[in-house]
Amino acid sequence: MFVKFMTSLVLLTTAVTAFIVDEALVRRYEVEGRAGEEVRLPCEVDKASCGDFHSIKWYKGNDRVFIFSDMANVKRAEGPLLDRTDFHYATNGTNSSLEIFPLQTEDEGLYKCEITYLAVREACSVVQFVNLTTYALPTYLQMTFEDGSPIDNGTVAGPFDEGTSLTLICESGGGKPVARVSWWNGSQTLPGEYSGILEQNGAGVGRNILRVPLTRADLASTLTCEAENAAMTSPFVASVTIDLNVPPVSVTVTGAETATYEGEEVTLTCVVKGARPAASITWLNGSVPVQDAPTLVNVQPDDTYETRSRLNFQATRFENGQKFSCEATNVVLENRDQEPMESVVSLDVHYAPIVRVSPDNVTVNESMDVLIFCQYTANPPKLSHVYWYQDSSQVDVAGYPDKYGNGNVEHPSLLVKNSSAADTGEYTCRVANAVGASEVTNSAFVSVQYRPQVQVVIYPMEPVSEEDHVNVTLNCDVVRANPDYLVRVRWYLDGELLKELPECDGNSTTYGSNSVFCDIDPSKLLLENVFKDFHGNYSCEGMNDAGWGSRSNEAELIVHYPPGQAFITYQPPMVVKGLSLELTCNVEDPGRPAATTFRWYRGSHLVPDETTASWTINPVSLETEDNFTCVPVNIEGEGERATLNVDVLG
Repeated sequence: MFVKFMTSLVLLTTAVTAFIVDEALVRRYEVEGRAGEEVRLPCEVDKASCGDFHSIKWYKGNDRVFIFSDMANVKRAEGPLLDRTDFHYATNGTNSSLEIFPLQTEDEGLYKCEITYLAVREACSVVQFVNLTTYALPTYLQMTFEDGSPIDNGTVAGPFDEGTSLTLICESGGGKPVARVSWWNGSQTLPGEYSGILEQNGAGVGRNILRVPLTRADLASTLTCEAENAAMTSPFVASVTIDLNVPPVSVTVTGAETATYEGEEVTLTCVVKGARPAASITWLNGSVPVQDAPTLVNVQPDDTYETRSRLNFQATRFENGQKFSCEATNVVLENRDQEPMESVVSLDVHYAPIVRVSPDNVTVNESMDVLIFCQYTANPPKLSHVYWYQDSSQVDVAGYPDKYGNGNVEHPSLLVKNSSAADTGEYTCRVANAVGASEVTNSAFVSVQYRPQVQVVIYPMEPVSEEDHVNVTLNCDVVRANPDYLVRVRWYLDGELLKELPECDGNSTTYGSNSVFCDIDPSKLLLENVFKDFHGNYSCEGMNDAGWGSRSNEAELIVHYPPGQAFITYQPPMVVKGLSLELTCNVEDPGRPAATTFRWYRGSHLVPDETTASWTINPVSLETEDNFTCVPVNIEGEGERATLNVDVLG
């Protein structure tokens, strides 16, 4: 874009030099004029000394440009200055001048004024020279970018990113002499590349190419182009303001300088300074973006922006040691493919301990040591108290050093030594720090396994009758054990191993293969169709995961059955009339319960008065001779009878 200017008139000077040539005085004048304006070239007339003149002629070089003769009544412009010249002379005056209007730069040159006096006299200046120097104001002042696109005066150019190499061209033409073009930033001149192109008319074009790498110092700067030459009293000026984008200079997060407590409100403030355009802010909790953080943008005196963002949240233990990042970026960083600037803080959140005991379940055999871990997180991590509980009752760790180990602030885990059944239970740990005590969140169940103590229980519990052909169940019941189930049982009858159940390959009784008694409950022994041989004292040994327990007390299975075969003996061996005879009913198996009642027969007749095993006849008579029969009897019935023929000697 061209910029045209108006300026005040320049006071042009006229210098006069006089010297003697051939006994005549020659005057020389130096006159300056500005194109487009009026200029008068002087020629002094000295009538007083030289008398009247006939004519005055003006020449530029060899060309006559004006002739004046008052006597001949001639006043005429000639040659190249036709229509642009006039002559001024006051009758009887001493001053005359050739006026040129409008002055053109081509009018520059040496002019000669010749005065023809009527009488020739010495020391009269008949030839006078005027050296006319012309100047011209520039006709335009133009700013462009390197690609030739124009820049309007007073406009804002950009935006440009910091680091951009900006090329601005300022050109001023039409001036004579060629305008001196310069670039300024405020009062500081800038090192541009100046060049001037001179045209035939003495005018020309001045150009200054400014190549400047834009820095933060150029923020809101106004670059001014000035053009000036001798025709001017003040330079022509055009300016452009640079719209510069710059990245942030700092990212600062405050609000985490001191410790906070769980449950308190935390406010983190991120301040980003020195960015243009304003930086955008992203909060990160670890690597997770956080939403809903209000942001405020303020313009700063240096024309950059300050961006403030506040992140509010309630502190929990999960934020302790967590890194919160404030990332800031703007178009400059994005155009450079640079990562956002960031500031990272780590929170110090104080909270009461969070405790977890492990393992969840512990199973040991009696006399083994048990170690239960009390793992906790806390801030501050230093503990002030450690408490252990078994089934909600506090464990006196310090009071029983032979029983317990650790369980203190240096070593919170609990060591139970030489465990016994009494140590079985649910264990919890509670610790405290300067903030407070922990809550119980889980427990560890300790199961101390010990060998079973058992007893034999017989069903039915009352005696059974062989005659009923019943089944009897023997139970090896657990009196005390952990675990309280039996995986194997040894059954004994009258102290001798009767059977080990289940009958599976791998038992100590060594079965070659699994039997039908492999998948059964070993604590139950079924006696089917019980008869007298099942009678006896039964005991059992049980095994659980802790091993084989001791043998139980014996339980008697009573099986009732009738007496066996009877036989009769008598004394004396010879039965004599008049003496006594003792008959005895003997039983090979008295039965159970043992037979205490006997039935005696003489011949086929029951002797009702005789019910014991012995029958005494006194005295023996001849009528005593007969067949005698005895039958043993118990509650189950009669035994096998015996018959004896008694002969009486007379």
